[in-house]
Amino acid sequence: MAHKSKNIIIVIIGIFTIWVIGGLSIFFLFEEGKRGEIGDMFGAINALFSGLALGGIIIALFLQQKELSLQREELSLTRKELSKSAAAQENISRLESNSAQLNAHQTLLAFYIKAMEGVNTSNHLNMNKKESYQAINEELEEIKRLNQILKNLTATEH
Repeated sequence: MAHKSKNIIIVIIGIFTIWVIGGLSIFFLFEEGKRGEIGDMFGAINALFSGLALGGIIIALFLQQKELSLQREELSLTRKELSKSAAAQENISRLESNSAQLNAHQTLLAFYIKAMEGVNTSNHLNMNKKESYQAINEELEEIKRLNQILKNLTATEH
């Protein structure tokens, strides 16, 4: 890019130098009356440079149009990537939800195991069979209640 801008500056300086040399040569080589006629001869060159300037503007418009289409394409690709990223994030969220559910089930299982172990603990040994079964049933009811709460939470997430 720096090489191109250096070349453009060299061309501009060259054109300006030729213009100055041409103007000075006309001023010093020709008499005052002839200078007007010679200046009129350059009207065609004026028209040429005006046409070249218009052509430059048209080329710049085409280049700008091409650049805008490339930007639109890039924007479209960015949207697709963002869509993929959002889908991946939803999957991660779903996996985290599943992990939380597994942790809750694991907690319930641990509670159930603890309840079953409680049958053999001293609390139940000091009870008669009826009281022991009643305590186990109460613990099982608590497990069922917790499991129902978990199911309700799972149903509201989906």
